[in-house]
Amino acid sequence: MNTARFSQRRFYALDGSKTGSGETFDLERLWTIVRRNLRLVGLCVLAAVVVGVLYVRASPAVYASQARILLDESIGTVARDFASVGSNIQLDNRIASQIEVLRSSRLALEVVDELNLGEDEVFLSPPPSPLASLTRPLRAVAAMVRGPQEAPTGVSGDAGAAPSAVPVDPEEARRQQIREAAARSVQQNLSVQRVERSSVISLTYQSHDPALAYRVANAYAAAFLQEQRLAVAEASVQATGWMQTRLAELGEQQRAASLAVEEFRARNNLSMAQGEFTSEQRLANLTGQLASGQAEVAQAQARAEQLQAVLSAGDATAIASAALASADIQDPVVQQLQARYAEMSGRIAQITADFGASHPQVVRLTRERETVSAQLVGELQRLSSRYTNEYEVVRNRQAALENAVSQQTGLNAEAGGALVELRELEQQAATLNTIYGNFLARYEEAMQRESFPLSNFRIISSPTEPERPTGPRFLRTVAIFAFLGVVMGGAAGTLREFNERSYRIGAEVTEDLGVRFFGYLATLPGQKRWWPAFLNRWAPRPEAQGSGPKPTFGYDETQAISAETLRNVAHGFAGLTVPGRASRIIGVVSALPGEGKTTVAMGLARLLSRIGSRVIVLDADFRRPALNGFLPQPISEGGLAEAIRTGDWRSQVKNDEDGVCLLPIPDDRHAALGSTLLSSSAMSALLAELAESFDYVILDLPPAGLVVDAKVAAPLVDGLLLVIRWGKTARTVLRGLLADEPEVGLRVTGAVLNATDLSRLRRYGERGSRERVYKDYASYYRGA
Repeated sequence: MNTARFSQRRFYALDGSKTGSGETFDLERLWTIVRRNLRLVGLCVLAAVVVGVLYVRASPAVYASQARILLDESIGTVARDFASVGSNIQLDNRIASQIEVLRSSRLALEVVDELNLGEDEVFLSPPPSPLASLTRPLRAVAAMVRGPQEAPTGVSGDAGAAPSAVPVDPEEARRQQIREAAARSVQQNLSVQRVERSSVISLTYQSHDPALAYRVANAYAAAFLQEQRLAVAEASVQATGWMQTRLAELGEQQRAASLAVEEFRARNNLSMAQGEFTSEQRLANLTGQLASGQAEVAQAQARAEQLQAVLSAGDATAIASAALASADIQDPVVQQLQARYAEMSGRIAQITADFGASHPQVVRLTRERETVSAQLVGELQRLSSRYTNEYEVVRNRQAALENAVSQQTGLNAEAGGALVELRELEQQAATLNTIYGNFLARYEEAMQRESFPLSNFRIISSPTEPERPTGPRFLRTVAIFAFLGVVMGGAAGTLREFNERSYRIGAEVTEDLGVRFFGYLATLPGQKRWWPAFLNRWAPRPEAQGSGPKPTFGYDETQAISAETLRNVAHGFAGLTVPGRASRIIGVVSALPGEGKTTVAMGLARLLSRIGSRVIVLDADFRRPALNGFLPQPISEGGLAEAIRTGDWRSQVKNDEDGVCLLPIPDDRHAALGSTLLSSSAMSALLAELAESFDYVILDLPPAGLVVDAKVAAPLVDGLLLVIRWGKTARTVLRGLLADEPEVGLRVTGAVLNATDLSRLRRYGERGSRERVYKDYASYYRGA
């Protein structure tokens, strides 16, 4: 007997290797879940597509009129010229700002007023859409919950001002509410977006009326351009007004600075001539004269010292030679004497070379040359005296100039601090004068251009009246509904899988409960229900549907899988060995009522009887007896309780249509004594006597979940067959039953999944499992 209770679910990696602790995800199981819910998702998609088609057919036609507006940077504006910050705003930010202007309520109100939409019945009474029709009751309920809204008590001139205490005319308040509601409706039907990465803004308005769509789009474009022109004009007026005020301030500051300069000059005696201070001009002149005087002194000193050096030679001939070598003596007399001396010296040298030094002509010329040399020395002495006098004169003049420069430099140094301050005042005055000139020029330009403001925006595509509707778009709407169907189907499938707490395949029974799984028992003919599975909880129990013959398992090809499962059960219990006897006492039990244990017990008994075994079935469920319904003539007295009391079971045994022996219970009159009767020694003696007369004694036990009768009767049987209703019995119930009730758990030989929907079983089997190949055995089972 298998005493294992629980086994861990094994997961497999992608390569097929097992993991010890389930670290990898079971992709095969996931795919099985997805495949199992494909039909549900498909039904949801189909329903959503049908709803989408109906929605498209029921929705009114929508017309769209579009205008395109270009931000043209080549058009200069006054606002951009005078607002240095505005010229640095990036294109993306500017376009985003203008899109928000187009979406603003202010512009919407201007369009409403321009077209008088607050009184336009075509605009105020559009054909309702299906969605609006469906949500109208909800909006009505919400309005009732909110209650009546109080009308405003006063109107203010500005949007941000506090309300006035003067009461508002109710009619005026109503018109204002209609106007604001119309503006909100315009905003809802308006689409404003940038065309890719260009400088173009697309403005689209949708309406059920093509003429209305065209009028609103055209009015919107015109209102936007007018808004831009007004903004530019307003900016121009503000700029010129500010510049005018600023010019007046700058003029006052410039005049004050110029006056401060003149007053400082007069106060510090800083006169100017030809753009320069007179003191600086005087110092420059003295410095220039001093430089010239110094050059003259150097020249006179050089001449005087040169003549002194010539005269200090002593010898007249040497003096003459030195005088001849001097190039700085410019006196005409000296130059004539120098020329005669040089000429005589040349003739003497020539005659001496030709006739010798004793020639009379040489002697005469030598005496004449000496006379010329003496004259030259005398003339040089005269020049030396003159050069010495000139040197003294220029030296005295130099000393006087040096004294004048020193005095003027001192005076300028004393006035240096005042000059620095004066230069600062002059620089400030010059700066203010430049700023004033620039602002004056720009002010004059602004005054010339104020009457002709320009806008950076222009319409490049004017709106037109649409000829064909743009919506609702059939394919897109159906695709959206189909996607919603996929989402809803996936959510429904996920919810269904999340709420799945029952057993669907035998591997789950074996791994979760640790018991042998014998197989599946199909839903009996006539027990399939047309209602959805989630309504099963309110459906009548199979064993409580009234009196009359109960359905049981057949052995034709339609019930071949169930017959094969019962054969497997018979084979499993045939292997049980009981010391001292050859017969088997089998208990058929379930965790909850209505799981088909009585039907399974009768099916097993009929199978065993068919193969020649002696079988008797005892109805041990005193609280809810069901075996009596399988008799052609149900009993009203006697039964199992009488057999236990008297020990005479032969007179209480009945046979069904197939000849199977039954020991039924007529009704639930002994419900309170069920556990007492089952645990009595008379019951044990009865089973012992029946075991001697039959090969199989099958007990239809009460549910073991909350009824003590099954626990009491469990020790009386050789093994228990656990009947689990397919897709119904919760796993936690069975785990708790086997774990908390060892009397029952230790006796369980195996389990079957009853009422299996074989048409859906394939969906729960993984690839390669036997649940996926049951249909392949249909021809093999035929005639079994």
